[in-house]
Amino acid sequence: MRFESIEVVRYGCLANLSTGRTPLPNIVVVLGPNESGKSTLFDFMSTILYGFRPATRSRHPFTPWAGGDPEGRATIRMDQGDDGSPIEIHRRLRSQAWGRLRADERVDDIRNRPAPGVAHVTRVVFRQVYALTLAELAGLERESWDLVQDRLVGAMAAPDLVSARTVAADLEGEAKRLWRPDRRGRPRVRALAEELSQLNERKRDALYNDRVVRDKVAERTDAERRLQALREERARVEARDAADRVARLEQRRLEAVAAGAEGERLEARVAEHAEELFGVSPNEVDREALAAVPMDELRGRVRKFKRAREERRVAEVSLRSGGEVGLPATLGPGRGRLVAGVLLLLLGIAIAAVTMPQVGVDLPLSNAFALRVGAVASIGGFLLMILWWDADRRARQYRRASSDAQSHLSGKAMLLKDAEAAARAAVTRLVSALPIRDSLLAAPDVDLPAAIERMRELLDNREHHTAAARRDLEHIDDDLGAANREHEAAVARLRELDLPEDDPGDGEAAGRRAGRRDALADQAEELRGAIATLDAEIAHLQEGDTPDRIEGRIEAVKRQIREAKEGRDRSFVLAGIVREADRRFRDDHQPDLLRRAGDHLRHITAGRYEHIEMGEAGDESLYLGGPAASSPRKVGEALSQGTREQVYLALRLAIIDHLDAGEERLPLFMDETLVNWDAWRRDRAFGLLERVAEQRQVFVFTCHPAMAAELEDRDARGDRSAAP
Repeated sequence: MRFESIEVVRYGCLANLSTGRTPLPNIVVVLGPNESGKSTLFDFMSTILYGFRPATRSRHPFTPWAGGDPEGRATIRMDQGDDGSPIEIHRRLRSQAWGRLRADERVDDIRNRPAPGVAHVTRVVFRQVYALTLAELAGLERESWDLVQDRLVGAMAAPDLVSARTVAADLEGEAKRLWRPDRRGRPRVRALAEELSQLNERKRDALYNDRVVRDKVAERTDAERRLQALREERARVEARDAADRVARLEQRRLEAVAAGAEGERLEARVAEHAEELFGVSPNEVDREALAAVPMDELRGRVRKFKRAREERRVAEVSLRSGGEVGLPATLGPGRGRLVAGVLLLLLGIAIAAVTMPQVGVDLPLSNAFALRVGAVASIGGFLLMILWWDADRRARQYRRASSDAQSHLSGKAMLLKDAEAAARAAVTRLVSALPIRDSLLAAPDVDLPAAIERMRELLDNREHHTAAARRDLEHIDDDLGAANREHEAAVARLRELDLPEDDPGDGEAAGRRAGRRDALADQAEELRGAIATLDAEIAHLQEGDTPDRIEGRIEAVKRQIREAKEGRDRSFVLAGIVREADRRFRDDHQPDLLRRAGDHLRHITAGRYEHIEMGEAGDESLYLGGPAASSPRKVGEALSQGTREQVYLALRLAIIDHLDAGEERLPLFMDETLVNWDAWRRDRAFGLLERVAEQRQVFVFTCHPAMAAELEDRDARGDRSAAP
């Protein structure tokens, strides 16, 4: 199996990485600084072969840094293909793993299944065996070569399993931990024997405690018997007291019912006052509306109405008095004066008419006198007419003034009447929610607020008295119910105790019972305290194991001792079986494995060490043979670190060849494994890699340009695109 091309779309820190169209060579060098993505590239190639793990994008450790789905493809040519044509594998991880395999014109949906040809090696074995890192070689300084041999040679294709030698040693240790014939250590059987001895001692103590507990139980039984006698006597006393209390409460209830007569009288007064004020039953009156009437405002409006009514009455009286009085006598023109003036004027004119023709003639005395009389009469009549005209003028002025005054008084009377009606309406609106009698609202006075306040007071007194009586009766009923229940409970206790019910007796007997009840309570409390103390002592004595439980534990320990001995024998037998199976496995597989490893080591050391062999029977160490060793040299601390790493590499390459025998040869990945080697042996190792690359593709990851250049000189293709 060989990767011909690799294209990373997105994977961890890598993005848009492609090796191009030219097929990759047998040895591929990946050059990049530390943390540039070399390990990411190896994980990507593992994913191409085996699928995503875990197959959830949110949990996958190589979710792309820049976002998106992990995705990539690779072109692979199989060694054992029928026609030798390459296949293309394309994988992507979204909510689920997606995979396509293209071979010629055929496209298969492989989802997250491994690629063809890799089933003979699991993902775990591939990552642990086919990827060799510097950390593994450096770790040889911290682990013994026995463990290295178990991991590489003994476990073979199952490096994640515990070696057979370790399992056998653990089984033998477990057998010795369970039981051993000597006195060394503290095996399980010996600990159980000591526990058995302690249990026998505790059993003797438990038998003594059991006798003490029995005595305490007998004492407690006697205290319970005496306490029961006190309970019976106290039950009789409590039954009598309960009967007395029931009788007293029944008498109080009768007295409370009799006290309800006062409530009836108060109810009658409320009904009478409601009839006077409302004309309806007090139950038909809205109490909230009654309580909501503002009394101060109502009184103010009533007073305002009374003032308006008085003012209206005064105005009406003034209006009536002004209409009945006529003009004053001094202001009347008088018809007599007018008639007298007219007559005198006519008389004077007549006299003048008679006497005027004789003007210019000496008149006799009588004509002159007549003329003078006529002139005087005319003047007098004229004066009387002037006086009448002035009086008539003043009379007309007075009548006009009087008419204006009457109009003013009439308008004022109308306004005062409207003000009175408005004041009455204001009072009516304030009590509109109440069914006040119309007669009281026709001319409201101070009696209306007083009547409403009296109604409130009567209703409050009725409610207070009713509520108080109801509360007293309820309390008495509650107390009577509780007393009846107590009496019933007391009687039930008497029946439970099979005791007769006694009569309550008189008051003096009740007083004596109270003292006796207190004495009985004190005695019962003392007995309960004694019983509680006995219970505590019994519980303390019973905290330890009883003889029966200890006996059961003794039998269990004896059974454990038998099982421990049987387990010891079983562990020894299993250890022998495991060692024999491991020996047979090594006999079947190690000769070819060590031969292959010896060939690789001979090439690396230029023949200094030619072969690797196992020790004699009972010695499972590895030994090196060759010109540099006059006798086999044990692989371990006696060798240099470089030589041990070379042995480790040779064994790893041999195991890989062993695993791939007859199957697809999977690629080999080496990460800085040769960085600590000297130039001479590193060059030999490069030659070995060229031999390995003839059979399988090799990927060398390094951050050293010089090492990459050395491999490129050997026609290995270098890929520097791994760096981000």
